[in-house]
Amino acid sequence: MLERRNKFGIFDVFNVTFLTLYGLIMVFPFYNAVIISLSNETTFLKSPMMLYPKVIDFYSYKIIFEYGGLGRSFFNTLLIVVFGVSYNMLLTITMAYGFSKKNFPGRNFLFNIVIFTMYLYRFICL
Repeated sequence: MLERRNKFGIFDVFNVTFLTLYGLIMVFPFYNAVIISLSNETTFLKSPMMLYPKVIDFYSYKIIFEYGGLGRSFFNTLLIVVFGVSYNMLLTITMAYGFSKKNFPGRNFLFNIVIFTMYLYRFICL
């Protein structure tokens, strides 16, 4: 049986440090959006990148809840997600079923078109 090593090497230190910094870089824009939402406009215009709000102001939240469109926006998002995912799954499942049949006419040609568009999309979005 192999013995388990409990050593913490240089690679582990580098890996933990790198992933911690990477995680902070990923979380900071969300944190900054919350901080900006809690600040007033003049404070934001003076320093758009803040680590903490210098003046806490809930005016933007007051406007959002007074406007009354927040519930409708959530409903629209939910509607788009439910129907979009359902439609996408329907198309994906039917395409996969067709590609699973060996005697499907034009199977290889259509499959190559699907793969090509996936690679093209990946290349364009880089």
